[in-house]
Amino acid sequence: MDEHSFIRAIHKQLHADLYHWKIRDSYTSGIPDTFYAGPKAILFIEYKFVKLPKRSTTLIKCNLSRLQNQWLKQMDRFNVPVAVVIGTDHKHLILEKGDWEKTFFKESFEQGITIKEIADWIYRRTYQ
Repeated sequence: MDEHSFIRAIHKQLHADLYHWKIRDSYTSGIPDTFYAGPKAILFIEYKFVKLPKRSTTLIKCNLSRLQNQWLKQMDRFNVPVAVVIGTDHKHLILEKGDWEKTFFKESFEQGITIKEIADWIYRRTYQ
């Protein structure tokens, strides 16, 4: 799996009423990958897909670009809902409120969530 197929797998699990837009902007750097909207709220998500290292002591970073990090932090300050979702071949993490600037280890993903749980979380944040 790669980032593109990871996003597609999540979008297949989304509720049909939820509006989602896979953003592809060649002119403005830093814009998150996706925009979601429902009657409750909007949400921007930047997706990253990483291959977990063999060693549990190896640091794992989100690897956001400087502009992506700035954009997310600015929107968070404006109280616009933003998140970074880190996917792996097994479990995944949803990061909010600047947690995307932290580093993680392999064990951080052992308590992660499934693709279906990510889709449900997006729905709860925007629709319910």
